[in-house]
Amino acid sequence: VIAVTSRPSSTPKSTLIVGGGIGGAATAFYLKKLCGRSAHIFEASQRLGGRLWHVDFAGVPTNVGGDAWATSNHLLRQ
Repeated sequence: VIAVTSRPSSTPKSTLIVGGGIGGAATAFYLKKLCGRSAHIFEASQRLGGRLWHVDFAGVPTNVGGDAWATSNHLLRQ
């Protein structure tokens, strides 16, 4: 949850965000949009997005969410 209680500052400020999943990316976006703050995202993996992923499924570019990687997903087991 992002709560903004002040107006955008005229002094440039930066925020460190650990984790480049959807939560970290959204936080960086809204910090810039609503507060005028830049953000530095630190992510352990080689890409941003966390469990959100883009795959080629039967020749069709498809966006998948975190639930697509659950072992209970029958499409993953095929």
